[in-house]
Amino acid sequence: CVSAVTMLMQLFPFDWAGQCVLGTALCGSGLCTVSGEWHLGWTIPYNNMIPALVPWPGFAFVFPTYFIAVFLVPLFYGAWRIALFHVLFGPILASSLTSNANEFPAIWCLFSVGIIVIGLSPWIRQRVRGPGGLTPRMS
Repeated sequence: CVSAVTMLMQLFPFDWAGQCVLGTALCGSGLCTVSGEWHLGWTIPYNNMIPALVPWPGFAFVFPTYFIAVFLVPLFYGAWRIALFHVLFGPILASSLTSNANEFPAIWCLFSVGIIVIGLSPWIRQRVRGPGGLTPRMS
């Protein structure tokens, strides 16, 4: 919930926060869908209230609270397998398929549909939950 509120605040044009840096993921002067190299891309005029999180050179999470909530918090409750799977088949794979900073989030979103479908598979859930995991059984 804190991450969602923070991300919504990043979308508000606070004068004191400045504008996003053109060339970083999703940054644009207006809310728009644009053509990418092989998929669509998005531009969003978000503010620079929170600096991007740069886990490695050439890659930045412009909404760092999302990165923390989705990739780091699961590590604290033992869900490292699904967090690792998600980071490998989400942002890492998507960023390797395009050099367009506005297209990479849209590709990641496309892959997320597959990640969710895979997560619904009882066979896969059985393997990623680990011994003693608390995954509810689906009938």
